[in-house]
Amino acid sequence: MIATRRPWAFHPRVVYLKARSRVIGALFSLSLGAVLAFRVTAELAAISLILLVGTKTAADRAGRTR
Repeated sequence: MIATRRPWAFHPRVVYLKARSRVIGALFSLSLGAVLAFRVTAELAAISLILLVGTKTAADRAGRTR
């Protein structure tokens, strides 16, 4: 049985530390995912803004104004 070979694995302190490290890892991965999603959203917004301004000025140059 595992408990007889490693009784320290079920010590309350060890269980607490394992759970804490899992929670910290989950929070870290969530925050990393949020940062990456924010960066991708900002990149897409910047690209769409550049394209919008570029097409608007090209249309103005061609004389096609609203």
